[in-house]
Amino acid sequence: MDIAEALAGGTEGAFAYSHGAKPQGAHPHWAQPLRDGALLAEYPSRLSDPVLHCAKRLAALPARSLFLQVNGDNLSARMRAVWMELGATEHEADAMTAALAGPVVDGLADLGAEGGKLRMEIVHARTCPKLHVDRLRWRLCCTLIGAGTEYLPSGRPAENDPDPPVMQMPSGILIGMAGLLSGTGLWHRSPHACAAHPRVFVSLDIA
Repeated sequence: MDIAEALAGGTEGAFAYSHGAKPQGAHPHWAQPLRDGALLAEYPSRLSDPVLHCAKRLAALPARSLFLQVNGDNLSARMRAVWMELGATEHEADAMTAALAGPVVDGLADLGAEGGKLRMEIVHARTCPKLHVDRLRWRLCCTLIGAGTEYLPSGRPAENDPDPPVMQMPSGILIGMAGLLSGTGLWHRSPHACAAHPRVFVSLDIA
């Protein structure tokens, strides 16, 4: 079951349309429109196996997180440089950047945003174990290797529910996740990660 199927009928306004019913004028690449008031959007193609193989080698390196401000003009060059700073070879950095930079820049254009805060990391620990909503407009994110972000498909967690039902975003797919500044915002948390089960994660926070 993909994200659109999981939310269809379960969260009002989560998606404006399904994979097979794009309205005229919608962005040709994203499966759902990135717009304030929605909760999730999905880029409709998975990263290729060669790209995921590059990320798998990177996942075996020491944990590290890097943050920097980017805009649509310099995102590709800066993303490539950060991949190499994290330990990727030139070939690996080229492959992973080519797969991700274009869709992310498209997302910026869809939202009418100039740029945002880029985070790229090798993760060996669960960084945000509590369900929460971020104070931003949108986060464009992708787990290349490891468990995907966990989220609540039904909206805000019920009071006094210590174990609300959560779903998990697929790895290898670029996801748009709404924050408080876009409307309701998506409740989510980071998944389990450790040295034996690392994650390679990329996100762009758009305020």
